[in-house]
Amino acid sequence: MVAPEYEYSTAHGRHLRNERRHGAKIAVLPIGSFEQHGDHLPLTTDTVVASLIAQRIATDYDLFLLPPITLPRSHRA
Repeated sequence: MVAPEYEYSTAHGRHLRNERRHGAKIAVLPIGSFEQHGDHLPLTTDTVVASLIAQRIATDYDLFLLPPITLPRSHRA
């Protein structure tokens, strides 16, 4: 399967119908936190990395790729 040419966060119903016809039984859900990593990286770094990994896995294994979820922060002890 070729990676979709659109982002699910802005996808239309027709895109989801195409995915449903594709028949993937497993979905990949990228999850990342929204936190500081210093002045040199964006606050969404964890979500961006999770999304890129999820996209690669979904493409390599022919899975359904869901839009990412960004959590407000990570919990540290």
